[in-house]
Amino acid sequence: ARAILACAMDLDIHIVMVMHPGKIRADRDGTTRPPDIGDLKGSSGPGQDAHNVLRLARHENNRAVLTVLKCRSELARRGHVVFGFDVKSLRFTELEVKED
Repeated sequence: ARAILACAMDLDIHIVMVMHPGKIRADRDGTTRPPDIGDLKGSSGPGQDAHNVLRLARHENNRAVLTVLKCRSELARRGHVVFGFDVKSLRFTELEVKED
């Protein structure tokens, strides 16, 4: 992960890595929490070295939530955007924006 970060910094480019979480276990009451940075598969390196970490989670009722878990830029803020998915048009539409 650090070699990829160094390459991105040297070339002044953005690199997007899609990572899947490890197995998320349900709590004692049966609910499952959304994955966090520490749940990324592999080591803790990708979450620590990344400048930005986004989570896209599918929810019931054709909704998806894009959450900014980490942002190193002073111009960015953590928060989330809720999207609705229209089955007919196969498009997402923004429903709600909330800053943390």
